[in-house]
Amino acid sequence: GSARRISRPVSLVRFFLAGSLIFQATLRESRLALAGEADSMAPIGSTFSAAAELLAPGQIAPSVTRPLHAPAGPINRPTIPLDQYRAAKAAAAGSASTQGATREAIGAGAPAAVLVFDFAGSSEGENGIDFIPPDVDSAVGPSQILQPTNSSIDVWNRNGVRVSSMSENVFVGNSSDSLGDGRALYDSLYNKWIVLIADFTNVSGSGNPLYYLAVSESSDAAGAYLVFSPNIVLPPGQGLDFPQLGIDQDALLITANTFNNATGAFTGAIVFAIPKAQAYNGQQYNVPVFRVLPSFGTLAPPVVEDNNGKDFFVAIPNVSKSALVKKFTMTEAGRSNVTFTGPLSIAVPAYQEPPPDADQTCTGSDAALRVDTSDGRFQNRSYQYGQFLWQTHTVNQAGRPLPVFYEFNTTSNNTVQRGFFSASATSFDFNPHIAADLSGNAIVTWTATDPTASEDAMVMFAGHTSTALPGVMVPGPVIAGSETCLVHNFDPNFGDQRWGDYSAVNLDPATAGTFWVSNERVTGDAAHDTDFWATSHAKVSP
Repeated sequence: GSARRISRPVSLVRFFLAGSLIFQATLRESRLALAGEADSMAPIGSTFSAAAELLAPGQIAPSVTRPLHAPAGPINRPTIPLDQYRAAKAAAAGSASTQGATREAIGAGAPAAVLVFDFAGSSEGENGIDFIPPDVDSAVGPSQILQPTNSSIDVWNRNGVRVSSMSENVFVGNSSDSLGDGRALYDSLYNKWIVLIADFTNVSGSGNPLYYLAVSESSDAAGAYLVFSPNIVLPPGQGLDFPQLGIDQDALLITANTFNNATGAFTGAIVFAIPKAQAYNGQQYNVPVFRVLPSFGTLAPPVVEDNNGKDFFVAIPNVSKSALVKKFTMTEAGRSNVTFTGPLSIAVPAYQEPPPDADQTCTGSDAALRVDTSDGRFQNRSYQYGQFLWQTHTVNQAGRPLPVFYEFNTTSNNTVQRGFFSASATSFDFNPHIAADLSGNAIVTWTATDPTASEDAMVMFAGHTSTALPGVMVPGPVIAGSETCLVHNFDPNFGDQRWGDYSAVNLDPATAGTFWVSNERVTGDAAHDTDFWATSHAKVSP
């Protein structure tokens, strides 16, 4: 994020000392990068769980009723103080006079990405729970799609027929706590479904932050699950937010942001790896937890699509203009001799962060009707093949939010390619995710609003083929549009409409070269206060 700070006089001695330390740190990091090395970190705690409980679908009573349109409250916090976040957003909106001035031509003349099939997903209010925003993720198997949202766990077959739907509370056997931020993956190697859910009970209290980890007993996403309810040993009074889920051949890779519950201060991202051998058999585990400095921001885990023994985690530092991506490396994930090293730097352009918020057709002069576009973090998992890693995030480009994607080389620590993608030259574009396959094909999904074209939030996708020019991501047709503006998701902490914190792209394990995307839209009639979030799924190819 960015914020305007009041400058204070400092002594020349302090000034030159600070400059010397920065220079030494930069020089040291450069030497480490050339040597392909970095500092090894010591664990700051551990996460542990007793043996899992086997739960069949709907095994407990329905969860307690929650108020309609429950505010996000202290959950879903940016990694800079809220006052600085709001000031940075206001400053970004103030730069709108230059909007469109430097937007690049995207995919001109290239064949459009292909929309094969789409269907409506989950929607607000399912199973008696009306949490906002939805936070859309999904996992895709050979015959089913599993989707966690802040309301529910839903399963469809790949023809769009819903197989099951239940609240997250019912899913994990907890009838009282506030749950959310669900993430999911399908492990095609073992035919298992993995679901990660945050328990926000401790966000405003004290004690160990909790999460739930569930692993399917079989290849049926709607079947029984082994459910772990772990603790994390961290300093007292810290809460957990924004968990992310990755995977390699041996372990489940988990990151999360931690906050001081009393002050709201971001205390850094944590990372740990749980052995598949224990998780998939419901056995108890106790594994080390590592933490990176708060200045590095949110840490994204990888989906490792080969047998690489190194897992690469990346973050965008919390500065107003970041020209570096920070890379961390985990080796021997899920084993007793696991190591976590970093950071090393990968140079990227110095984009202004965070991105400005997005206008809707109803915004006019009412800033409260703008849609929050989050900060510049990597919002969901990376995709890793050998030394190559794919990621995406949203930046402030010429006064508008605009996503950019990257392919990094983690051996040489440089950017192989990067490129923007957008719905049009007048659109506001945000909330992206990317997936790539071993051949170098990639798909992105994102959200776009375009008031100039009378379009509210649209579910978008674009594709990059292995034979395309570097940096080119060609849009496909709109997957789904919105019926109205979003007007009821106002959060006073953010000062605008709260959008979901992430979206999802998955490789199709049944058909090589195809992908599935899941993202958010708005349904209903704003004139009668019935505008709700909804989701869409689509099978696509680049």
